[in-house]
Amino acid sequence: IGDRAEKKSILFEQERLRKAGFQEVEERVSWVAKDNDYAGFDILSVNLGVDHEFPRDANLQIEVKAGRREDSDQLSFMLTKHEFRILSSRSMAWALHVWLFAPEANELTSEPILVTRGQIEDLVPQTRLEFEWETARLNFPMNQTP
Repeated sequence: IGDRAEKKSILFEQERLRKAGFQEVEERVSWVAKDNDYAGFDILSVNLGVDHEFPRDANLQIEVKAGRREDSDQLSFMLTKHEFRILSSRSMAWALHVWLFAPEANELTSEPILVTRGQIEDLVPQTRLEFEWETARLNFPMNQTP
């Protein structure tokens, strides 16, 4: 499911750049996770205002997740501590694409749910002296998507 979601994000980003007037979008959108599983993000694209903390022409790191609907107003997805370190470093523009998976149709949604860095930071578990998390399932209210 993860590779399918990443392929859909590549196509989504290429179309987003095309609509913004970019030429040769295939060269502007890179599937980083295909060759490097330790980068802490999956796709490299162009910001164009997705992350307001960075210039529009900055590179955009995109983490891609296949999520599931927990009930009518919540979705959930897994996040690793390494992925969280990358997003919280604020070294580059960053975004999360969550593609909802419909198991009955064995299909992903037609467009991703876009989640911001701040929304993720509000959800992650806090590391305490007695434990440190490595992977967390985050439950996200659907009505908080941008």
